[in-house]
Amino acid sequence: MKVTTELKTWRYIDNGGLFTVDVVHWVDKRTLKMSHKPLEHHWNVYVYIYPDHPLFERIESEDFCAAEFLPLHDGVSYHEWFYDSTGAVIYKKIGSDYQHAYDSRFAGYSTEDEAWEVFRDAEELIQFMESEG
Repeated sequence: MKVTTELKTWRYIDNGGLFTVDVVHWVDKRTLKMSHKPLEHHWNVYVYIYPDHPLFERIESEDFCAAEFLPLHDGVSYHEWFYDSTGAVIYKKIGSDYQHAYDSRFAGYSTEDEAWEVFRDAEELIQFMESEG
């Protein structure tokens, strides 16, 4: 097996079990292009919202616009619900990536220190989720 990606996740779990926030970084060794630079480093921020969080019911559909009120970089670009065996939603995963227009600088950030803006955004999301919970 040839490994083409390396993945690292930083995770915040709130004390009440109402939500989790992940910052995800992965390295893709393939030669993808963005603004004429190799798109090697990828960054995403995700929030997992569980049924007891007040925002859980406020997000009524899997439509990207259903969670536009969340403070995410350039808005929601990932939205998926996860179900148990009975069909009940067990959590809603919502996130954004750092690969929009004018985000090419993030493709060069390989460390937490370099990607401080991503972590600042994650902290803002955590504070928002705590204030809504």
